[in-house]
Amino acid sequence: MKVSYKYGIKTISGKLDDLVHMAWNKGRVAIARIFVMPTLGEIHSLFGDIKKNIAAIWDECSEAFKEDLKTYATRRIPYYTAEQIPAYANYAHFVRFLYAFREDSEEVNLLDVSKDDLLTAGCPSSVQEIIDQGLLPPVSEYEDLTNEW
Repeated sequence: MKVSYKYGIKTISGKLDDLVHMAWNKGRVAIARIFVMPTLGEIHSLFGDIKKNIAAIWDECSEAFKEDLKTYATRRIPYYTAEQIPAYANYAHFVRFLYAFREDSEEVNLLDVSKDDLLTAGCPSSVQEIIDQGLLPPVSEYEDLTNEW
């Protein structure tokens, strides 16, 4: 179903009034469909447990590190292409970094890893080190993001 909105909306995505909305055609058209609850399986439970563990690690991080990630997220916005939707949240970049680190380290299992386990495995502890190791895309002037998590 094609949707028309009374006011201009830059981007939209998500559920509202029992409909799922999303932008299409580079944001020029919005599409909506009736929301149908997907059948939950084992993979959904696994991803939920991983998400809870990552959130617990995030809660242990210092506020200075979280601010550095927020600064990184802001500096990263101009690097997105027109087809990409920027990740404005520092937490989104944190999750991306942990998954990238897991790809490089076979011994890291995001289901039950702790902050201390990550540091023992050689995980970088500042945004500058994360970018230097290639776990997040580089941005200009990132050398000042040195607060540890």
